[in-house]
Amino acid sequence: MSTLSIPGGGKPSEVQFPAPWEFRIIVVAAEADAAAPKIAALLSRFGTPSPLRKTEASKTGKYQTLFTSMTMPDRASLDAIAKELAVIPGVKMVL
Repeated sequence: MSTLSIPGGGKPSEVQFPAPWEFRIIVVAAEADAAAPKIAALLSRFGTPSPLRKTEASKTGKYQTLFTSMTMPDRASLDAIAKELAVIPGVKMVL
């Protein structure tokens, strides 16, 4: 079992792995199509993600959110995915 901190100082919660996880990946809208296959390939190394879903672009049109979910086997895998997603060109934030 791992304890995850809640942004903003919320009460930490216990997460038992394996655990279902939904990733929200904020990307530069102009780079979303190029980033999506790289994101999918990275996630597939750690398990079987659901297909990436795109939202509409942000109000300004600058950003787009990609969603996917998968079962995370452990906290180390979750941390590794977040770290590797962050270096893909066009990825601005991983939630």
